[in-house]
Amino acid sequence: MALISLNIAFNEFTGSLDGMVYYSRKGRQCVRRHVVPANPRTAAQQAGRSAFTERVHAWKSLPPEERAAWNTKAKRRRMTGYNLFMREGLKKASGSADYGA
Repeated sequence: MALISLNIAFNEFTGSLDGMVYYSRKGRQCVRRHVVPANPRTAAQQAGRSAFTERVHAWKSLPPEERAAWNTKAKRRRMTGYNLFMREGLKKASGSADYGA
């Protein structure tokens, strides 16, 4: 990671340009080389992606009163209702008792 100094005309620059990614972190401008992440397409990875997609669609189809109930339940854990809904559903889908813990 490299730190960069901007001239007075720019306060902040974010995005990518010429194979480099520009971003701000903790109030400082940074730049790094753009790296294409690995995409392992294993059966387990694809199953996880499908479970996540299904859970997102399930949240979007909930009526407002059920979303409000999830939000209320999540407040005790300092989370959003969406995050708790996703966590609980993905825990069940993975069959793991300690998912997200």
